[in-house]
Amino acid sequence: MDYPLDQYFTPLKIAEKIFIKSGISKPNNCLDTTCGSGYLLQAASKVFGDIQCIGIDKDKKIINSLRRKRPNWLLSVANLLEPGSLKKTNVFSSTIECDLLTLNPPFSQNNKKHVNILYKNSQLKCSIAMAYILKSIETFQPKNGAIIIVPESLLFSEIDAIPRLALGKDFSIRTIMELDINTFYGTRARTSVIRLESTRKEIEQYSFINSDKKHLIKIHLIRGGLPVHKFVPSPTGKDFIHSTSIKSLTASTDKLQLPKTKQIMKGAVSGWVLLLPRVGIPNRKMLKCINLTKTIQLSDCVIALDFETEREAIEVETRIKTDFDSLLNLYRGTGARYVTILKLKSWLLDKFIISSAIVK
Repeated sequence: MDYPLDQYFTPLKIAEKIFIKSGISKPNNCLDTTCGSGYLLQAASKVFGDIQCIGIDKDKKIINSLRRKRPNWLLSVANLLEPGSLKKTNVFSSTIECDLLTLNPPFSQNNKKHVNILYKNSQLKCSIAMAYILKSIETFQPKNGAIIIVPESLLFSEIDAIPRLALGKDFSIRTIMELDINTFYGTRARTSVIRLESTRKEIEQYSFINSDKKHLIKIHLIRGGLPVHKFVPSPTGKDFIHSTSIKSLTASTDKLQLPKTKQIMKGAVSGWVLLLPRVGIPNRKMLKCINLTKTIQLSDCVIALDFETEREAIEVETRIKTDFDSLLNLYRGTGARYVTILKLKSWLLDKFIISSAIVK
């Protein structure tokens, strides 16, 4: 049997065993970004019960065949490693938030052993399998992590050393099974099944010392989590703040009518905040603390500094403004200027903060 696209499908019984041993509680949905025959999704559905199955594969014939067999699945043809390929699909445009990611990625491609990809604004050289994992994680941000079949070399090789570190910033990596060398028909490969579990906290708390040195000012650093392409208008939903809203919010003395969203994700705030664009350069006039009288959903292009009192918010606003040029220097990029949470956190620690702690 010939597999021109490096297609070595996971046997159904092995796939079922993988999910049984994973220790994951029932997800709402399962997404496979290299779904092939659909056996991983079929196994997830059998083990977990009634879940939504979502699949992507670059082989149009396989997807068309799956559509006939599984009309209730959400399926699309796309190649994650080709920029723009995914954006035209119904999976990408769907408002469904990924619960559990699973995949058995290609281990090679047209005799290639490695590729260069962009992951979280960093150019990385990595194996083909790691490239699919990183792009899947970055694109769909699975809430409950991932179950992935990988070549054994991915866990130890030098070429994937830096990508493993990048992945390890947000996920713990745990091997849950080692598969037999003859598991996949047509090849002999040493493979493992890994589970990625999120280690990120949505909120990080820091303590500033105030100007009279009498008490610490607590600050919460919060990144919004709702991408604009997943925004679903709803007259009864939560107010939504995008980076383009910050100028109007800080300039207006009247109550601003914000769009309302049906989709609720991480990154909701209320009370006294300073809002910064994550993408786009902030304006000094936009750096103004405001009081949000109700909980508001932040776009993933917005970062909030959240405070317990107005007095503390004003003090931090004043102190950041005194070093505003330094703040602007954090925003970099060959295209749109942006800042990362890591850069902003490091800058805050360097400029003002004397202690820090991560809280749930």
